[in-house]
Amino acid sequence: MRGLDEVIYNRARELFLSGGCSWSTDEFKAVLLKSGVSSNVEHRTLADLPADSILATSSLLASKGSARGYATSGPVEFLQPTPGIVGAIVIYRVEDDSLIYFADNTVASGLPLTIGAASIIVNFPRGVFRL
Repeated sequence: MRGLDEVIYNRARELFLSGGCSWSTDEFKAVLLKSGVSSNVEHRTLADLPADSILATSSLLASKGSARGYATSGPVEFLQPTPGIVGAIVIYRVEDDSLIYFADNTVASGLPLTIGAASIIVNFPRGVFRL
């Protein structure tokens, strides 16, 4: 069962179902959001997120695949984050900044997390998200 704030954005569903987005071939990144930012399934791109809410942007998600209905990825690194309290992680497609997935502390282990300026590596042990 999905947590209250575990969201596959509506635009992402449309893209996956129409063949306009491919987890295996498109490029994706993640952002760490400040604590207190909530999901909205109608948000479409990074520009829809509050301007000051992004604490860090990751490197490209690599070693992507799928297993048991989950989109999978290797670990992702966030270089030089802005210090703060991370309350959520968002996955987006690089090509057009389309929002794909949102998870906060109700579903993401280890959140909220207080971070400094040191790099952070995030693992997705069960997969990134499930369709």
